[in-house]
Amino acid sequence: IDLSYTNPYFLDKDIAAGIDIFNIRRNNKIYSGYKHNILGFKLRSGFEILTDLRYLSSYTLKRDKIHDIDNNTSRYIQEQEGKRVTSIIGQALQYSTLNDRINPTEGMRVRFDVDYYGLIGDSEHVSTELAIANFYRITDGVVLANFLEGGFISPIKDVKINDRFFINGDRLRGFKNLGIGPRDSATSDALGGEIYYISRNELNFPLGLPDDLGVGGLLFADIGSLYNTS
Repeated sequence: IDLSYTNPYFLDKDIAAGIDIFNIRRNNKIYSGYKHNILGFKLRSGFEILTDLRYLSSYTLKRDKIHDIDNNTSRYIQEQEGKRVTSIIGQALQYSTLNDRINPTEGMRVRFDVDYYGLIGDSEHVSTELAIANFYRITDGVVLANFLEGGFISPIKDVKINDRFFINGDRLRGFKNLGIGPRDSATSDALGGEIYYISRNELNFPLGLPDDLGVGGLLFADIGSLYNTS
């Protein structure tokens, strides 16, 4: 369950304000031998600094629970069994010239996020992520897109498995969930990483079907890596 509400003109001003409330349960038993529950909320706000440039801030408070761990699961994961509270202060800058927020065909978007984990709770580190998206309309209905993404965690304390980066098959197509990145050599359990980069490239084209169906063709080529465990 992930409920989100956003008011794009909070107090009748050009300020977006919103809240997320979430209760998420992830079954990582197949790939990492444990289950992960996340319960919490996030407060968000953002406003335009200059034309096409927005500043965004957020505060997240969540409780992670690592449980239902098998006896043959990685010792590193077994040591992290239990509940922990995490507090996150997020700051971001976003520059966007996209012609459509949902289905863009032209323009670019650049977003840089810096999240500090550690105001209260059991974690303390700084996480940064950069995402760049470019869209080029070649002809009617044919769009070339490129997505560059990267992330880096600077540890202050040991970074727990629930705060590490994981890359799933929807971000690096052709791989299983948790299919890339560091693993325990003895158990093959995915451990997550603290540095990643991805380049996703795709060509969208029509298939000659009615537009109302919303079905098109897609050719893609993705490359990326996830590594580093402190």
